[in-house]
Amino acid sequence: MAVEEHFYLIWPLVVLFTKINRLTKVIYIILGIAIISRAIFLFNDIEVFYFTFTRFDELALGGLIAVLEYRNLLSKIQPILFLKLFLLTIIPTIILWTLYSGLENKWVQLIKFNLMSLSYFFVIGYVLVLKENNKFKEILKSQFLMHSGKISYGLYVFHPLCFLTYNRFFNFGLVIDMILSFAFTYIIAYISFNYFESYFLRLKKSFI
Repeated sequence: MAVEEHFYLIWPLVVLFTKINRLTKVIYIILGIAIISRAIFLFNDIEVFYFTFTRFDELALGGLIAVLEYRNLLSKIQPILFLKLFLLTIIPTIILWTLYSGLENKWVQLIKFNLMSLSYFFVIGYVLVLKENNKFKEILKSQFLMHSGKISYGLYVFHPLCFLTYNRFFNFGLVIDMILSFAFTYIIAYISFNYFESYFLRLKKSFI
């Protein structure tokens, strides 16, 4: 979360002071700095997971797809291409995760963040270029998923605590526990959004 907050402090300033047609170049520079920094740290046995400059390439990719969408460049790409690229990244990601999880292989540590973030990049790109009447896109616009997106920050923040709390007191089997743990998290995130976060979200009107 600290890495995210650091990025969100810097990114608005980058957008504010950079012309839109040059923003992609800035993003590529950020990507390069992060990958090079991660390589230097890893091969000198320095931890990279929690350091901002070795992790902000993932967030920069999110900025890249936003810029491409803003410049209407994604519309020129066929959805099937994004789907193929997603498969090309998610398959090696799963294989590496299965084979090297916990082994701390330096080369895997170097590329795993990019593989995961690229997988998300291609999925989001796929959704963005789908036609409005596409059935998959209509599913994504369902009330449940739309509301889940609204409270997604709470789901992200509270899920470790909710899962640990649930597992401490209950054990009904893997599938049931997963469902009930998620339901518990969903309730907490709903309460947090409606009775805490929404108050601060309303304050943003004072800064726009």
